[in-house]
Amino acid sequence: MTEKEDNAQKVNEIFRLTISLMGKHGVTPTPNNYKVWYEYASGNPRLCEVINGMIENGRPITKTVNDRLYTDYVESINLPFYQKLEEGIGRILSEMVDGITATGKEVTERGKKIATISKQVSSSDNNEKIRNFASSILSETKAIVESSEQFKTRLENTSEEVAALKKELATVKEKAVTDPLTGLANRRALENELKDKIKQVSETNQSLCLLMADIDHFKKINDTHGHLVGDRVLTITSTMMKEQVKGKDVVARYGGEEFVLLLPDTPLVGAMIVAEKIRTNLESLQLQVKKNQAKESIGKITISIGVAKYIPNESMEDLIARADKCLYHSKNNGRNQVTSENML
Repeated sequence: MTEKEDNAQKVNEIFRLTISLMGKHGVTPTPNNYKVWYEYASGNPRLCEVINGMIENGRPITKTVNDRLYTDYVESINLPFYQKLEEGIGRILSEMVDGITATGKEVTERGKKIATISKQVSSSDNNEKIRNFASSILSETKAIVESSEQFKTRLENTSEEVAALKKELATVKEKAVTDPLTGLANRRALENELKDKIKQVSETNQSLCLLMADIDHFKKINDTHGHLVGDRVLTITSTMMKEQVKGKDVVARYGGEEFVLLLPDTPLVGAMIVAEKIRTNLESLQLQVKKNQAKESIGKITISIGVAKYIPNESMEDLIARADKCLYHSKNNGRNQVTSENML
């Protein structure tokens, strides 16, 4: 068996195992879910550890769970590759443009000098051979300049192609850190932003608040009205959140119906005001869907929110955990409310 045949056989085996595992655990065969379980069947160490733990503990692998697994362990796999490739292309592009500019200037200047000398010599009546020689020099000079211009044009065209490729890769990298449904930062992007924000506030002593929000009874919305309506609720919620933040703030989809907002340079009381505006604005919405040629209300949409302020020297995980604890209190205390750590 050749190496190519062996690789093909391995791919087929992983494919069959992936389909079998998805069927066994009741996973809907969507493209993203397939990628998750293909990585699992391929032996992705971190992903295997997480999924095996869920299976051992009897935890159901729901759509929300699959979405999180995709975001955390699949979506960003190739991100370092895109970053390195983009940097390499940028470096090549810069060197190419510099080379084009330097070569063009040098050949042009040499051409001008030779042309000047040739004209001076050709104006002399000393000898016919000198004039012929000068004419030859001038012809060669013109040929060099023309050839250089053609070469420069070809390189410039190549530079444009590389620039277009670089732009395309930047778009791919942007998609790798963006939630496709809402257009918000995804969980991977959130983690990077939170690390940067924590570093900044540690150096400046500014405040940093984190809001963790969860749409109430979202599963019921999906079950009653379908996933298209559920997606609409998610996009409307994300839009309302973006309307309440300013320049350096970050809104991210944490997974499923959960969202996280990072509010740098914002005190706890200010973060509570933002959270309340989001809650009340969402509660006041009157969303309707078409059913049997008539419009039907989907009922009140509410959200529960937990708010925590960064404590110097704590980890990113600890800050998220404290906000999640506040969110849990809002959920258990009746939902549709905002809880800060000062209220616990």
